[in-house]
Amino acid sequence: MTDPQDGCTAVGEHLVPCALTGPHKHHFSRGLSWPNEEYVEPPGPKGGPGAVPLAEMASRVHESIKAAHQIPLSDPTINTMGVVGADHPETAVDAAFAVMPRTGTQRMAVLEAIRRAEAGLTDEEVRDLTGIRYSSECARRQELEKGGWVMASGLRRFTSSGQQAIVWVMTPRGRSRLS
Repeated sequence: MTDPQDGCTAVGEHLVPCALTGPHKHHFSRGLSWPNEEYVEPPGPKGGPGAVPLAEMASRVHESIKAAHQIPLSDPTINTMGVVGADHPETAVDAAFAVMPRTGTQRMAVLEAIRRAEAGLTDEEVRDLTGIRYSSECARRQELEKGGWVMASGLRRFTSSGQQAIVWVMTPRGRSRLS
């Protein structure tokens, strides 16, 4: 359908703009946008915009479990230097060296917190339980994920800021190893 005011064409809910040769103020009040077949709606609240269908979520969890079975379990107690990107400032390297003697202890604290939580934990919940700072907790949880100990559950929970966060759980192999 073509807008008689300016010659723009509506395609579904999207407005395909004309050459914008005249007054087009109403474009912006209608939410000017272009169709984008590659756009994926972010996951939203249950039943809300962007909600992931249950079958798709189950498929994601199944793939996550399958991938977790292929990763050899790392030793979570070993103190290692965190990953520092080439574009990070010198202070990031200093911080990675400073925390290195505690990484094994922190990793085990994160792992133990997630193991004890039957419903899994978000990063924020792990931080609240362990007292480990944000950047260190995320780094230790990522190391545990890469090491085959924890995985995304496929669930999301709201954080204190109202954002949805991934709920992390132990992998089956990780749980059996610690049992």
